[in-house]
Amino acid sequence: MPTHATIDIPLLHLLLESRRPMTIEAIALRRGVSRSRCLHEMDRLRRAGCVFAEHPQHGLELIASGLGAWVDYLEPLAKGRVVLYGRTTSTQDVARQLGPTADGAYVIADHQTGGRGRLGRAWSAPAGTAVLLSRVHTLDARQGKGDAGGGEVDRLTFAASSAVARAADAFLGEGRAGIKWPNDIVVDGRKLAGILVEITNQTAVIGVGFNVGLTAEQLPAALGSKATSLAMLHIEADRLRVLGELIAALDEVLTNDDPAALLTDWRSRCVMLHEAARFRSDGREVRGMVIDLDPREGLIVRTTTGPIVHLHAATTTVLD
Repeated sequence: MPTHATIDIPLLHLLLESRRPMTIEAIALRRGVSRSRCLHEMDRLRRAGCVFAEHPQHGLELIASGLGAWVDYLEPLAKGRVVLYGRTTSTQDVARQLGPTADGAYVIADHQTGGRGRLGRAWSAPAGTAVLLSRVHTLDARQGKGDAGGGEVDRLTFAASSAVARAADAFLGEGRAGIKWPNDIVVDGRKLAGILVEITNQTAVIGVGFNVGLTAEQLPAALGSKATSLAMLHIEADRLRVLGELIAALDEVLTNDDPAALLTDWRSRCVMLHEAARFRSDGREVRGMVIDLDPREGLIVRTTTGPIVHLHAATTTVLD
């Protein structure tokens, strides 16, 4: 936590939440400061990269938060430190390098050149259109050892999925964000966000990619009917607001783990529950009905041939 802030955090929060023009006098009144102090603090926000639109009659409106303000704004919300990159290969790789002593730390990037998803798939988004973050989560000695393909990946993917869906609901409306096991957050059948959990020894790194300002024109042709964003859903949101919601939700879930409550939430959101599906798991195809989830043992499927199997998130992909 910083001992001081270089920006007026409550002022920035007010502007992020408002999303409409306000006069300097109205902003100063809401903030409880003088007009001159308000003008001074607004100038500091501009120097941090914040962009404003000026409306002759209605005042100023925050169009985009500046990267120079992100760390100051987010660190008081996070359990650990916040590290910000304008450009990096992958927030996952940077977070892993921080190691187990950085429990609760977040690595955030404006743009990634080598982002990835599960099973080696690429994750890419044009600069400035997505929230890209990774959180360090230190495991105790009983959890992480030799578990790169097992229960901890399942447990953390399950918990993070619920957290990201809750954060999405802050913009979409309660209960609208669905979960497509194991790691996709979907709206109306299209992917809004994805989650990647990687474990090395006692350190888990939980990555989230969340489409915010992505437009239909920016989508590759192959993803035209499969992906979405807040902008494509006609929802205006600053990426800093999305980051704040994600950090709050992830920290709550990962530090106050209540498996029963999370499982209830997951069941209510799962778009595959009681549906037939095809999977590839450990090199074999599995067909069956999704009947439930075990947070540590994975998706529970009654196969078409009768037996019930557990499918682990780290080694399974959905074919349908």
